[in-house]
Amino acid sequence: MNGLVEALKTGCLVLTDDELSQALQIIQSEYSVRRDRRQKVTRNKLKVGDDVKFFHPERGDIHGTINKVKYKKALVKAKSTGMIWDVPFHMLTII
Repeated sequence: MNGLVEALKTGCLVLTDDELSQALQIIQSEYSVRRDRRQKVTRNKLKVGDDVKFFHPERGDIHGTINKVKYKKALVKAKSTGMIWDVPFHMLTII
């Protein structure tokens, strides 16, 4: 971990419950803004037929092809299984 993450980890140990709750809200808000920004950028780049990958916690990296681009998600057909996945844009990486 870098120094900032270590400082945050240490800081969490000395915060009161209210301060920790406020810090959590700040971090969640920033993460949400960044996820939405990443989602918009990815959505504008995607086209039907593009090769992509995403991570599934139980199955690992799944490689596939875009079948349809929807408003917030894309339908991805997995190359190995042929299964169709409904994947949020922020989880997709263009290969």
